[in-house]
Amino acid sequence: MQHIPVKLKAPKNSFNYFEDNQVLTAEQLNHVVQYFDYQERLTRARLLGVGIVCGLNIVFDRSSITVTKGVGVTSDGDLVVLEADKVLVAARQLDDSKANYPAFEKLKNDDGTLRLSELVESNDGATGLPDFFNENNQPQNTVVLAYLSQYTIDTDQCSADECENKGLVHHSELKFLAISKSDYDLIDDDSACCGDEYFSMPEVSIPRVLLNENDSVFSYADFVTAYRKQIIEGVGELQQPLTAAIKAARTLSACMMESGVVKSIPRLSISRLDIADFRDRLSVNTDLHAQLKNQLGDALGNGTPAGIQYVYDFIKELADAYNEFKEKIYELCHSCCYDAAAFPKHLALGLLVEDDTVTPCAYRHCFLESPILNHKDDQLQEAVMLYMRLVQMVNTFNISSGRAVAIKVTPSKGIAGELSSRAIPYYYNASTLLKNWNPQKTFRRKEQTNLGYAGDSYSSHKHIKEPLRYNTDEHDFFRIEGHIGKTYEEAFRIIEQLRKQFDLPFEVTAVQLQRERRTIIPPKIRKKNWYDLFLEREKFGWSHQLDHIKDYGDKVIGGLPTVAEVSAPDLRKKYNTVQFQDPVQARTNVETKKAEMQATVTNTKTMIAAYIPTAENEEPAPDFVATHQQMTNIGASFNKSAKLLLESSLHSPVSNMAVLDHPYIIDWIGSYIVNTENKIKDGYIFSNFLKHNQSMLHNAGVCRGGTFVLVYDVSATNRTKTIVGDFYLPYICKEDLVDAEVDPGKVPVRPFQPIDVGVIKDFIKVPFLNNDLLNIKDTVDGVNIKVASMANEVINVREGIVKNVESMVKNYQTTFGNITETYTAFLGDVVKLDKTKATAVAGIDNLMNVSAETFKDASPERIKLAAEKVKELQTIITRLQR
Repeated sequence: MQHIPVKLKAPKNSFNYFEDNQVLTAEQLNHVVQYFDYQERLTRARLLGVGIVCGLNIVFDRSSITVTKGVGVTSDGDLVVLEADKVLVAARQLDDSKANYPAFEKLKNDDGTLRLSELVESNDGATGLPDFFNENNQPQNTVVLAYLSQYTIDTDQCSADECENKGLVHHSELKFLAISKSDYDLIDDDSACCGDEYFSMPEVSIPRVLLNENDSVFSYADFVTAYRKQIIEGVGELQQPLTAAIKAARTLSACMMESGVVKSIPRLSISRLDIADFRDRLSVNTDLHAQLKNQLGDALGNGTPAGIQYVYDFIKELADAYNEFKEKIYELCHSCCYDAAAFPKHLALGLLVEDDTVTPCAYRHCFLESPILNHKDDQLQEAVMLYMRLVQMVNTFNISSGRAVAIKVTPSKGIAGELSSRAIPYYYNASTLLKNWNPQKTFRRKEQTNLGYAGDSYSSHKHIKEPLRYNTDEHDFFRIEGHIGKTYEEAFRIIEQLRKQFDLPFEVTAVQLQRERRTIIPPKIRKKNWYDLFLEREKFGWSHQLDHIKDYGDKVIGGLPTVAEVSAPDLRKKYNTVQFQDPVQARTNVETKKAEMQATVTNTKTMIAAYIPTAENEEPAPDFVATHQQMTNIGASFNKSAKLLLESSLHSPVSNMAVLDHPYIIDWIGSYIVNTENKIKDGYIFSNFLKHNQSMLHNAGVCRGGTFVLVYDVSATNRTKTIVGDFYLPYICKEDLVDAEVDPGKVPVRPFQPIDVGVIKDFIKVPFLNNDLLNIKDTVDGVNIKVASMANEVINVREGIVKNVESMVKNYQTTFGNITETYTAFLGDVVKLDKTKATAVAGIDNLMNVSAETFKDASPERIKLAAEKVKELQTIITRLQR
């Protein structure tokens, strides 16, 4: 018997052509068979792949092991075919003395036996599986192999007389073996280019910065503290992944050598992807995590570095870059030049009992495809580029506050997509990263089409240099960069200008970190609401009322009697006799108070027109109540004098202002507006804004249809507002969809209609009881004097009601005693009147009797009734005068 060597290690590069009448030898015939066998093995192992193609799975139930049907290819190109499921129920010591498989040499005991058990279908001469597995031989530590036992047998049967000369026979038998995990590790010659690296790379995710209404974030230092905590934790989370990335990259380097890559990938020039640089980086003791911590020295320290959110973005992007690199090496195994001696006559089928802690291909020969079937070589190149990107991101990150950065808006893919599809941020060196940022674009010679902050510096394409001028339909996110460190006024103005210039589908607002209300500037002007219109209405009404008062004053002055008329001795005597104010003095007082009232009206109209209630007023709000009181006092004095000279003075606009109109509503609306503005401003304090908008996110930009929120910090020394951060809301934050504000100055005014009070001179006769009352002639002077005295007493009673109730009661008692006496004397003089007048007298008589009866009781109810009777008396007197 002869051992079968690894055939792909012994190439057959020639064979003999046969000719007519040629004498063929065994060697010549064997060369033909060996040549085509070699070519067939090359086709399988090099053009198709090696490992388990399908099936050959293990089902274990303690008493039996079932190997399902399937097909596989060994590293030497042998086919392993199982046409039907095979049930194995027992085990025995493997005797491999005929094949003497070199791979099993490491498993020999001192006595020459192998630490391998052959699994068989019968218990004859074998140990049943329940007895086979024990404490020293546990199923979970057992690997099953499919083994092709191959060897040659010399079948010549020769005697002393003759030899049948049958030659050698090639024998191949498929066996299933059980081997311990530790022994399998001794014979496993796994390729360096295997996707199992994916399963050994840890998962990574960066903790979120959770800000809510319960957090005390009222300064940039508080803001930095919140972010620094998660940055430090994120850097710690990246330690193992970055270390694993370096290990995986070393595997890729070995895999590239195995695949024939020496200096550069053939499809790319060295200028595009320098593999030598890649290998040089791996040849030194690279520690990406140490480099990362060095880059973030300030952010991880105790200072307050500018752009802390960008540091956090950088950590998240490193995690995204690592995950993308990790996913790219999944199933990266391929067998371009796979070692034929790795598993030439066996296939590992896996652990007898599944173990989730080990990678799927650790104890199973997963199929390693040829690159021609799945472009694994392209994946290898792409994985190398993604690792290089990870390294370059760490090395080129820079948010130095000394950099002059312009504000730009760059379209990008959404944050949920791969890092390769997003725009390159401003804090990386784009010229260094460009070739590795998106490997697929680099393969297509389109690396210049990567969008980025510095697109105008590395690309000649117009839609990359000025992306906002071209179609952005495929981009659902907009990176906004360059505003950190700039003043609020500049940043807001430029971003708003870009938004409007390029019709960008998002809104912009801003919030303040500090709780200092007077430094807050709401970005959106408050829309006029019902209370604004209410205020305008009140201001307009008051302005109209003041105009009415002014017009009334002019009419009063125009209707006053002349100085000569009021200076007539008889008239002055009558007024003085009944204890009225001197008419000359009354006229002078009317003129004086009219001038005071006109000045007050003018000042008040100016004050009302200029009144705009706002919390920003440095000066105190106008005191409309005090002004109203002043005008009322002036008007009262004005009316007191004018009523002696004019008929309509009792119903003047000045009286209406004093009794019916009051400016308290203006003060109330003003306070309401100020409180509303204060509430709006309080809403733009960061913590309060966060309370009402809990969906705020930060990703260095804003999504399509969202609201970009600038965060500014107010300097304690010079009140400068500096942008220190940003967030975005995934929805438009706007008061109204359309602008419904109307300019009041462009609305046609419909003023109140003026009231003509009909000012008429009425000073010749004393008011209430004139000389021609009831057609009585002036000859009865005594009667006139008594009637005038009665009227004077009635007026005194009216004024007493307002001033002092107690005094009024006494006055009423005295007054009606006088009225009764006066009326008795007066009645004697008017009995001569005709019957028509007599009826009126009877009415007065009745009224006086009722009034006198009413005032016997001084209770408030009686007093009120008396006042009503006096009004009735005045009405009858006025009717008599007509």
